[in-house]
Amino acid sequence: MVSLLDETRDWFKSSVGVPFQESPAATSSCERYFHTTKDLILVEDTAKDPLFAAHALVVNAPFIRLYVAARLDVDGRTLGTLCAYEVKPRAISAAQVEHVRALALTAIELLKQRWRGVA
Repeated sequence: MVSLLDETRDWFKSSVGVPFQESPAATSSCERYFHTTKDLILVEDTAKDPLFAAHALVVNAPFIRLYVAARLDVDGRTLGTLCAYEVKPRAISAAQVEHVRALALTAIELLKQRWRGVA
């Protein structure tokens, strides 16, 4: 999923397996990026993580357990994330983490082109 966050909502600009196109910012996992300097967040079991355990999408449907997300930063502005969810906790490999990073870099380049009027 590629999601962009503003003050009131999380827009899902590109997604697979998500039946809606936006959610309130209050229920966004993407919002975590406004409180950290990390460029990647990996939580292999959200139910055991203090930052995610009480999150609405962890304790209620769809009961997200795995969350991995890379920051989408354009010219020093965090616009959102490229992220993946899973309903079962699981480990992901270093290669899979690098795939997430690579996809995020591609999304960032496309956002930059759009931002600057190239695309």
